[in-house]
Amino acid sequence: LEVYAHHREHIALILTDMVMPEMGGLELYRFLCQQEASINLVVMSGYPLGDGSLPDGVGWIQKPPSLKQLAQVVRETIDR
Repeated sequence: LEVYAHHREHIALILTDMVMPEMGGLELYRFLCQQEASINLVVMSGYPLGDGSLPDGVGWIQKPPSLKQLAQVVRETIDR
């Protein structure tokens, strides 16, 4: 959050994990949405998701992704 606060104009996308200490990926997304109108975010998880539980516009990728899969999800999320 500190890095984002100081460099938000240079950040095109945030890649985060679904489960993290203190604040999970979706909590991070909701917090940042209160600060910004539009945020490109991709959530990674070792658990299957893709069931509609993510907010519209949030990308998702199953861990471990291939570089091709990661590049595709990042591109699709930025292009939305």
